Amino acid sequence: MEIIEFDRLKTKVDEGVMEKIREFNDYYEYCFIPEYEGKYSDCETDTIQMNKVHAVTLEIKGRFLLVGIQFFKNTFSIEEVINWLTIYNINYVDNQSLVQNASELLKGVRFKGNVLVLYKKGNKKINFNYIDFPEITEIYNFSRGKVDTSKSKAARKEPLGRLVIHLNDEEMYEVPRLEFSIDKDYIICNGTLIKADYIDSYKNNSIGFYRNDDPINPIASLIDICTEVYIEISEREDGVNFCFIDYKFVIDPYEI
Repeated sequence: MEIIEFDRLKTKVDEGVMEKIREFNDYYEYCFIPEYEGKYSDCETDTIQMNKVHAVTLEIKGRFLLVGIQFFKNTFSIEEVINWLTIYNINYVDNQSLVQNASELLKGVRFKGNVLVLYKKGNKKINFNYIDFPEITEIYNFSRGKVDTSKSKAARKEPLGRLVIHLNDEEMYEVPRLEFSIDKDYIICNGTLIKADYIDSYKNNSIGFYRNDDPINPIASLIDICTEVYIEISEREDGVNFCFIDYKFVIDPYEI
């Protein structure tokens, strides 16, 4: 798939996500069930915090539905909401010891006999013992109430210009300069091998991949600066370095 085709696909995905996001004064809400408060007008919602986000659940005749996820503005911008929805998910699990389409289980709770999990998306099945999860029905400070949609509006996507980098699990807000030996080291970005002498900042605080013979123009760079980038560097016993970079979008190659 060519870069331009991939970028168009990404835009379509973002537009589809945006259609399900509404904006309130203090938070954004992604709705699994659009206008759920109108479809289930006689029901009240429970809002349960799952790390940095809040799961909105609905109880109907003893059955629990996950109808939305809230993202408070003091923690998330609209671009960060989209990135989060691309990487993570929350769901009730019918089989109380298995979550599917996941790569990492981040949190689990028990609420009124149901198991709610937060996980990183992937292609694996993860088994767990739900008995190890805390029971929050009586002790957790969740909120209950009806949604006042008169205070909401359609969310708009605006550029944030903020790049968050996790280098060997350490979070930083500036692009680090990372030097490599182009003859023996490996830089692998989302499965693509890049032969570069070093990584450094590029315009607008993006990430550029450079060779020593041209410190001005990178051979590749990140297209979007509003995302989270995970960099893991390890050294083999023979001195060969491996740099694995994982992020949401594609790279923009200037030359092959």
